[in-house]
This record gives sequence, structure tokens and C-alpha cells, in this order.
Amino acid sequence: MRLSFRSSVLALVLFAFSLSAAEKLDGIIAVVGDSAILSSELEAYAFLQINQLGLQPDSLEMNILRYKLLNELIEGKVLLVHAEKDTNITVSNDDLEGELNNRIKMILSQNRITIQEFEKLLEKEQGITLSRFKKEIRQQIRQEMLKQKVQQFYIASENVSRSDIEKFYHDFKDTLPTYGESILLSKITINLTPSDEVRQKSYAKITSLKEKLDNGEDFAEVASLHSEGPNAASGGDLGYISKGTLSELTFEEKIFSLKPGETSEPFETRLGFHIINVLDRKDQKVHIRQLFVNITPPEKEIQTIIALFDSIKADCKSKKCFVSAVKKYSKDEASKARNGRLQWQSLAELDSKTKDSFDTLAVGAIGSPVRNENSVSLYRIENIKESRKLTLSEDWNKISQIAQQFYIQKMLFELVDRWQKELFIDIRL
Repeated sequence: MRLSFRSSVLALVLFAFSLSAAEKLDGIIAVVGDSAILSSELEAYAFLQINQLGLQPDSLEMNILRYKLLNELIEGKVLLVHAEKDTNITVSNDDLEGELNNRIKMILSQNRITIQEFEKLLEKEQGITLSRFKKEIRQQIRQEMLKQKVQQFYIASENVSRSDIEKFYHDFKDTLPTYGESILLSKITINLTPSDEVRQKSYAKITSLKEKLDNGEDFAEVASLHSEGPNAASGGDLGYISKGTLSELTFEEKIFSLKPGETSEPFETRLGFHIINVLDRKDQKVHIRQLFVNITPPEKEIQTIIALFDSIKADCKSKKCFVSAVKKYSKDEASKARNGRLQWQSLAELDSKTKDSFDTLAVGAIGSPVRNENSVSLYRIENIKESRKLTLSEDWNKISQIAQQFYIQKMLFELVDRWQKELFIDIRL
């Protein structure tokens, strides 16, 4: 059977590997301490960066870019050299194998191929076995994890204070990104309340899944077979989640209380029952995967709420009327405290269900009821702008994340600069 690349992901993986596999034929273009940077490393890194940024540089720009990227590789190698000799920085075999399996599962999921099809592609395109591929990728992943642990060990993102974020905004507000067409919504949310019988059935299922994990079954396999979350096909992988971005506070508190490698006991939120496994933490983000069992409420309750929202949509012709309904019915305490008002968001990032609920994207329009897992919401458009600048009052979370990354990178550069002076560095490009 002839296989086609269903995304660019696999092509990039195979390209990067082909360069890595050819290292023995490379020339050394830089030496950092006892570690060398090979020509193939730079070519692979440049290829990936150019594709990610969508660049098409000419020959002069490419030469300039190569020097810039080489400096980035040198900085990374400095971190790696330091990590290798620092006894506080370690990567366990379990963590390494877990991340390796996650990467391969992600490749399979993104390209919609089986492990057998991927193995055939490796043999056909590169002439190597899956075992050889894993060996090469395992080394790359180990280096990435070591660098991340250096950053986690030496740089505490919690040191970025509110005053630091405010200073960052005032210093750089003119250079912060301008958001395109943006929308400001307010909402009424009513949570669904399933019966005790439904809850008990869901709880029995989540505890049975925890038993499977306790008996040594693979988390990703259990998730793909039994989880009811939309991410089940990818082994329950939710990717990196930033602190302060979730509306479900119980869920956020739980994931940020765990250390990498830890798995939670089953716990309940308004959405259902969860088991969380933490893969990694860096800065104010945590990489998690989950087992999820929904708690399905009775259909009669859903239809009652939808009928109420249809009535509000038909009767509320003013903002004052909608705010009154928010105060009377909404169970989302965070938005209710602001009369239902949410934060500005990019229209392009607005979830399709909410966007499709509106007949017209006009100020004052009220959409149709939107079912979101174990709640139903009704949205009203408060404002729309063609473009807007970020402000502290409207976009604190976004600005906070940008500021934290800025200060972390600043501290990281200072560390690298100090460690570079302690190492022999020879650039031969």
C-alpha cells in the first residue's frame, strides 16, 4: 500500500531524522566545552525554524539567519553542558520513555496512521528501523528535558510579581501585539445537575480506570480505549495549560498541585470525573493528560433550560434586561460578579459552537442556547472592534503570560551569559 503524508509533521520528522542520521559524515561547526555542534544539527534546526515561521529567505538572509540560529544552538548547548554536570538535574528513564511514547503517539495521531504504517514509512523513506528511530529521538528528547529542568531549577517564574507585570506593560505596551477583529461577550450559564444514580455509574467507571492504572496498564492506552474526553484518541493528551486560563478552578488547582510524573486520584468537577497525569511543568504551564468520564444529565432538564433561554432571547431587547437575567439565573460566579461580562477575545479564536449560535454578529445580538459539556450558556454581544491593543484592565492574563516569558527569558540569557564565560567555545562556521 502506498502511503501519503497527511500533514507536514511527518515530513519534518523524517527530514530532521535524515540529517541526524548523517551526522557521522558532518563537519564540526562549533565546539562548546567537550560537546560539538555538527553541520547537520544547524541544517535541521534551520529547516524547522524556516517552516514554522513560514519564511522564504534569499541567500543573504539565509546566511544571516544561519549565524543567528547557530548562536541559539550554542546557548542551548551551554545549558545542556551545565545540566550534564549538575547533580541536581536528572531525567529518569520512566520520564524519558513516557515522553518518547507521547511523541510517537502524537505523530501517529496527527498523521492518522498506525505504528505499523509509520514503521514501513521509516524503512521506505530513510532505510532505518523503528528501533533505530526511537534511539535517535530518545537522545534528542533527553536533551530537551535536561534543558527544561535547568530552567525550572534555576528560574522561578513565581518571582515575577504584579508590579513586574505592570512595569513590563508600561515599558512595552507600544510593541505588544495588536489583536485583529475582537468580540466582547456576556453570558448566562446554568449548570446541569445529574441524578445520584448517574453520578454513581460514572464514579464506578472512573474508579475502574484507576484500578487499570494501578495494575500497570499504560495511561495513554487506557485513555484511548475508555476516556470520554474529546482528546481520548491522542491518549488523553491536553498539551500545556497556562495558569489562570481555566474557568474550572477545581481542575486548575488539582493539575498545578501535582509534580511531573504524578497521577491524581479520581476527582469530580461540574464536568464529570477526572484522573490527571502530569507529564511536565515549565514556567506557569503544565503539560497534562487525563482520563475523563462524563456525568450525563437527564434530557428533560436540558430542554427546560433551553426553553428558558429561548424566552430570554425573545424578550430581552436591552442590556439592562440581560443583566437582570444574569443576576437571577447564572451559576457562573466569576462572570456573574461582572454582570455576565467576559474578557475580550479574538473573533477568530471564538469557539465554533458559540459563534454559530448567533444569527448576526451585531452589538446587542443574543445567540441561541449553547450546550457546553455539563452546562448550557446564553451569550450576548456587547461590543465588536476591528482591531485593538492589549490593556491591563481587559487582558491581564494575556499580558501576564507575555511578561512572565519575557522575564524568564531575560533571566535565562543572564545565566547562559555567565556559564558561557566558564566554557571553551570555538565557532568554525
